Amino acid sequence: MNFKKLYYTFSNTIFFKKLSALYYQVGGRKPWSFGYWEARNMEIERLINDEKIISKFADDKELIKGYGKNFDERVIEYPWLISKIKNNDNYILDAGSILNFPFVINNHKLTGKRVMIANLNPEHYCFYKTSVSYVYSDYADIRHTCFKDNLFDVIVCSSVLEHVGMDNTYIYSDESKFNEKRTEDYLLVIDELHRLLKQGGRLLLTFPFGRYENLGWLQQFDINNVKKIIKRFGGKSNLYFYKYTKNGWTRSNEKESDECLYLHT
Repeated sequence: MNFKKLYYTFSNTIFFKKLSALYYQVGGRKPWSFGYWEARNMEIERLINDEKIISKFADDKELIKGYGKNFDERVIEYPWLISKIKNNDNYILDAGSILNFPFVINNHKLTGKRVMIANLNPEHYCFYKTSVSYVYSDYADIRHTCFKDNLFDVIVCSSVLEHVGMDNTYIYSDESKFNEKRTEDYLLVIDELHRLLKQGGRLLLTFPFGRYENLGWLQQFDINNVKKIIKRFGGKSNLYFYKYTKNGWTRSNEKESDECLYLHT
């Protein structure tokens, strides 16, 4: 009997996820402890299906007190992304695979959309039966993809840009080709994603912001990096800042966030 496969199958059951999430809740809600990921994903699913929450992100309103306390930035990124998807966004590129989870891809804002997911490595989840397509390996390197010009209405690139050109063996594999020290390559991504967007299309980017840090496997961007991105992309840009505090996540601004440090775990 393949116990590893058996455990993986069991860990993906609803029963296991709910039990793990409950353990996290009653165990003090310590980030990254047992049950954290299940509790976080269940919370994300709740948030992206709550129209009041989505409207706060859509209108850039202040979040409720205690929002997302003891959870990472995904509780900000997912509702923000979902709030920006429009009814006429028919062709969507997920550059880096943030949408490829059942609790996200089945959200009503994505129903009926043609979603293309580009990621360096294949993943466990596959939703090809629901108009989702996939491209992997070198074809999915978002510095130079295999797609034609002017293809997508909207491109989602969330918590990916900061890893481009860095040491991605931490994330993907121990292959040397994933270990790079090309800290300016994130600008090549901006060029490529601009090429792929239709006229009037939108690029939805999220990344860690604060004091510049090079952590090897990622870099945290500062305002100088942001200005480079905006200049490279051209067109109209809107900036949104969120910051984690002792009371949870809250709206912020450049000045309040520019000295934040990346959390090392």
